[in-house]
Amino acid sequence: LPSELFQLRRLVKLNLRGNKLTDLPQEICRLTNLVELDLSGNNFSVFPLEICQLKKLTTLYFGTNQVVSLPTKLVQLTNLKTLYLGGNQLSILPSEICRLKNLTWLNLIFNQLAALPVELLQLTKLKALQLDGNPLTSPPMEIAEQGIEAIRQYFSSLQQEEKPLNQVKLLLIGEGAAGKTSL
Repeated sequence: LPSELFQLRRLVKLNLRGNKLTDLPQEICRLTNLVELDLSGNNFSVFPLEICQLKKLTTLYFGTNQVVSLPTKLVQLTNLKTLYLGGNQLSILPSEICRLKNLTWLNLIFNQLAALPVELLQLTKLKALQLDGNPLTSPPMEIAEQGIEAIRQYFSSLQQEEKPLNQVKLLLIGEGAAGKTSL
């Protein structure tokens, strides 16, 4: 990347789509006013931690790379509203993602996700969750296809079923009129 790019401190949008990047220079942290970053269609195999220092970021396009996991530092992007992670190799969505309270749109299409964390219920502003092309089992794909509200209902019903049952059934066997009933 040209070094002149990092002198543009007022830059608010940066499109580096399809540049075959495998890592980001540390200087990207100088772009403190950046609100939109597009790194889709590159060759990242590891999520660049430098992105997590861009505190004003509201939109991150990071699709069609080869990332297999997300760092927990991603939760530092508290202003993030749109997160596009489609076309990666994610098999687990970290439960820490629930700390991204401003997230309204999350795209996870064509990854390797089998289960979503129940903590997604905490993302109350989330309006769109796209999951096509994942081998989902929890929630089942039939529910995921119905949208975020159906997913919320699914997880809520699971949490209700997990309440402890404080009952015991006891069967006493023995001679009649031996006093079992008075126990």
